[in-house]
Amino acid sequence: MGKSAVAASVVGVALILVMACSVQPPPPAPTETPVPTATTIPTQPPTPTLSDRIEPGPAARVHTTTPIPIATPIHTPMMIPTVHPVRMDTPVPTRTARLAPTPTNPPAPTVAAPTPIPAPAPTATTPPSATAAPTSPVTDRDVLETFYHATRGDDWIENAGWLGDAPMRQWHGVTVDAAGRVTELNLEKNGLTGPIPPELAHLTGLTRLSLWDNQLHGDIPAGLGSLGNLEVLWLGLNELTGEIPPELANLNRLTHLNLSVNPLAAGDIPTWLVELTALEQLSLARTKRVGQIPPELAASPI
Repeated sequence: MGKSAVAASVVGVALILVMACSVQPPPPAPTETPVPTATTIPTQPPTPTLSDRIEPGPAARVHTTTPIPIATPIHTPMMIPTVHPVRMDTPVPTRTARLAPTPTNPPAPTVAAPTPIPAPAPTATTPPSATAAPTSPVTDRDVLETFYHATRGDDWIENAGWLGDAPMRQWHGVTVDAAGRVTELNLEKNGLTGPIPPELAHLTGLTRLSLWDNQLHGDIPAGLGSLGNLEVLWLGLNELTGEIPPELANLNRLTHLNLSVNPLAAGDIPTWLVELTALEQLSLARTKRVGQIPPELAASPI
């Protein structure tokens, strides 16, 4: 073989190599990337079986794109109890039987004998003492105003001057002395209605109290016994009730006492009337006072 033949062979091999290098292999076919789907934690899809991934047909194909989940075993830690060594010298506690307490009878209560209470010694009954006049600083005008309202003065038959600016000497039925103190109160047959107010005990200068033939009711005020200057007390022909107050025995200057025709409490004629040493006239007719006149009173100059 000549040199020209060898050169031609080398050139041909070189062309074959160049052509082989210029030819590029075809690009690989693109593979489908599976799209992840949202996973719901509470609900787990059923595990697919192999039969679900084999399509029926003459040439069954197995889909290998979906991975088959493999259950992961759950490892639960084992709790190993701690064993403490037992000391042989530690005494084992034993249960001691409790004995029920023996019932005992309570001691019988002792009843002390009652201590006799001595009866109080009877005290001698003393005559009523003088009733002190009220010490409240009121004037005679204040007392008359109270008396006016207590006996419904607006309904009196005659009430001229009362509660006005005129002096008390110009009030109907009122008499005063030079010092302006009330000495007489004469309101007979004047339509007085209501109780006799106890404030009349403040009229310490009163010498005559005549309220005869009205519609006065209630008790006779015991404070009238403090009117030391009182000489005439006429309360008859009213509707007075209750007892005759024994405080009237202190009226040492009383000369006329008329309590007749009043539904007073029934009872005997009081014996303390003998203490009215200045008494000249006494009338207790139709007052439910019954019985004999006390000998002491019968011997009096009434």
